[in-house]
Amino acid sequence: MRKSILTMIFLLITTFSYSEIKVSVFENMKFENMNTKNMRNSIVGRGILEIQADEEDFGKIIELTFVEKSLMTNGKNPVMIRKIEVEDKYKKFVLNSKITHIEFTAVLNQRRIKAESKPADVVEGKYVGGIPIMISVYKGENTNEKQEAKNRVIK
Repeated sequence: MRKSILTMIFLLITTFSYSEIKVSVFENMKFENMNTKNMRNSIVGRGILEIQADEEDFGKIIELTFVEKSLMTNGKNPVMIRKIEVEDKYKKFVLNSKITHIEFTAVLNQRRIKAESKPADVVEGKYVGGIPIMISVYKGENTNEKQEAKNRVIK
């Protein structure tokens, strides 16, 4: 009986001692037609990721890695997404707030959709898909340790 109670207490303590970083989609990707010289015949989609963390996680380093290509579909028509990116400052950054919003972009080749010349009922519809994101969390240096080291050097 005592062993089972001790095991239960141990499991409860270990589950509460771990911190958790949650990543979710804050705003779904919406596509806009871009008519610029370097982005001819491209459709750019923008979405927002939300990273939620506890104060215990401040100072950790987060690295976001996206796949090069992905697919979206409306159930009848698959569409290739290429070049999924975030701003350079968010590819690898230090976590320092409870909620962080990160805008990511994806590029669709409009010419490839038009070249297939499929009927309108096949092309139209709500497109859904997934963008695999690899999120790496590294332990950053503690700011208190940095401050102590600076104080030792100055003295």
